[in-house]
Amino acid sequence: MTRITKLTRLVEETVAAARTGRAVASLGAMLTNVEKTNAPEIYNRLIAKQNISESSPVTSEILEKKRKRKISLKEAVKRFIEQYPKESLPLQEIMKQQEESSSTLVGYGLKKGKDLGDDFYIDLIIEVAGITSQEAGVLYHGVLKPMMKRVDEERKKGLIEYKIK
Repeated sequence: MTRITKLTRLVEETVAAARTGRAVASLGAMLTNVEKTNAPEIYNRLIAKQNISESSPVTSEILEKKRKRKISLKEAVKRFIEQYPKESLPLQEIMKQQEESSSTLVGYGLKKGKDLGDDFYIDLIIEVAGITSQEAGVLYHGVLKPMMKRVDEERKKGLIEYKIK
């Protein structure tokens, strides 16, 4: 019997977490996209004094919230350039320059034609999400596994990369 090393276990757990996490993120992005698409129309319909049906369990209203925020570096630079066009020329020249940079990444993924077992993914979901094995099984088989397959097809395989520095 082959002994599983700490690194093997760590990479397996990380690959499973990355694959399921990306599937959840993909679903979340799709749902958030619906929200981002619909919110401006909701606003416009509220402005036009349209009403939500009384029988609906939802509500909507236009809210005004004031808060203080720090001015971002990008905004500060923009304002500086507008107020001091001549003095800002050296800064504008620096901003046009490009320089090469490098990153250190760690890559991990599945070997071609291989996958971790369904139980591995389900156990990880139970551990991370704190849900029952039945709930984790339904989530994994009903949602995550089909989505992971689609995400893999879209990504065209290769290693998952994570920027270290």
